[in-house]
Amino acid sequence: MTTCHSARRTAAGWVAALGSLLAVSDSQAAPWKHLVEADGLPKLEIQFVKRTGDDLWVGTSGGLVVFRGGKPTPFHVDEAVWDILPAKANFYWIGTQNGAVLKVGATETRSLEGHAVGRILPFSPTVFWAMARQKDRAQLMEFRDKVWRPVPRFAGMKIRDLFRSRDEQLWVLLDANGIVAVNPADPPEKWVHHREGLNITAFHEDAKGRIWCGTWGRGVWRFEQGAWTRMLDNEDA
Repeated sequence: MTTCHSARRTAAGWVAALGSLLAVSDSQAAPWKHLVEADGLPKLEIQFVKRTGDDLWVGTSGGLVVFRGGKPTPFHVDEAVWDILPAKANFYWIGTQNGAVLKVGATETRSLEGHAVGRILPFSPTVFWAMARQKDRAQLMEFRDKVWRPVPRFAGMKIRDLFRSRDEQLWVLLDANGIVAVNPADPPEKWVHHREGLNITAFHEDAKGRIWCGTWGRGVWRFEQGAWTRMLDNEDA
């Protein structure tokens, strides 16, 4: 369930790779620097790299570190971390190998124990969604009124991933059954299930707000202005 993202800052570029974190200045002629545990990484196995504002978060198999001004600060240690959601000032959700950790100031509260939590996103200012996996099955969970519950609309469905686009929609990627666009302002019966039966393996939103999906054996598709267009005729491309 490892997810690697690349992020760029004003002063430096970053690339996540399994087993290392590389930093390079924006100048192509500048040398790469290999960041290791001595540079502040809890472990060398990188689970994700995520930028929020000026903060660069690096989740590893041994904990979470945040780079601020190029300097690392440990944030959550001694377990694998899969995601971080800074919800508001001093209020953070951390997705770990053993549940979701809510960190408010210096206080940490754990929930969803026994689940590997791989993605946490806001559904509304007070409601949060998380992708929680047990063994080989992932389900979509909702945190509302201080309790996690399965999202009824996705009961029995295998969840592959979860995204939020610039228009504030949530996109729920299903295992070999397309993708569901969720407008939090609409009731569940109005959430749109796109490309049913399609095995989508990759998802990307470009700078123009267009949604791109890579598939297993069906090429690349683009979603723009409410319509899907197949961009590659060669299914093996």
